[in-house]
Amino acid sequence: MVEPNIGSGDFLHEFYLGSRQALAENDRESISLTVKEVSPFRVGYLIALFEWAVGLYASLININAYHQLGVESGKKAAGTVIDIQVRVLNFLQGHAGQSFDLGELVAGIKVPEEVEWIFKIVEHLSANADWKTNRSAGATLFSAKYSFV
Repeated sequence: MVEPNIGSGDFLHEFYLGSRQALAENDRESISLTVKEVSPFRVGYLIALFEWAVGLYASLININAYHQLGVESGKKAAGTVIDIQVRVLNFLQGHAGQSFDLGELVAGIKVPEEVEWIFKIVEHLSANADWKTNRSAGATLFSAKYSFV
């Protein structure tokens, strides 16, 4: 743990969400990919593919793809996401053994404008055994239930 309720992997996850927010605030589009299986081959393939694509595209439009003006904005947004993760964990830990769907979590931590972040945070927490957060499947992706064990 780096801080209470925050591990090093969480910082990476929150920087990812923060960068997406900073891009959106500056009218920059972004996409996220989710893969069923994470393996060294698949991760290496994706990194190589995107490095090549970014470098090629940047050279075609004559820009420096590696000059990152939005890094500071992404770090600031990541700090907000970290605060929300702490609130989510505190809520779930305070209601240990109870299950909550996304709507109930949003209402419980009182940050309705950040429903996407909350969803991505609980998905991240439930995929990371360190946080003892369970995900029970629902009829749809957004009706899954989350609980702290």
